[in-house]
Amino acid sequence: MKVMVSPELRAPVLQATALHELGHAFGLWGHSDHAGDVMAVSQGALPVLTVSKRDRLTLEWIRSQSTNFGQPH
Repeated sequence: MKVMVSPELRAPVLQATALHELGHAFGLWGHSDHAGDVMAVSQGALPVLTVSKRDRLTLEWIRSQSTNFGQPH
């Protein structure tokens, strides 16, 4: 995967973008309607640099789902 960001971004914005994309890599494919979530559709005036409780609960829910990963077909 290649993530392209503008080199002119301030460090906190770049960090927030990286955290958001990492969320996708961990399985949070969708976006949140809440600006305080890492997985918000777009960044607000202040970059989100910490995972919200909602983001954390969603990730925990994803991890708790059963999977056939590693099982024979």
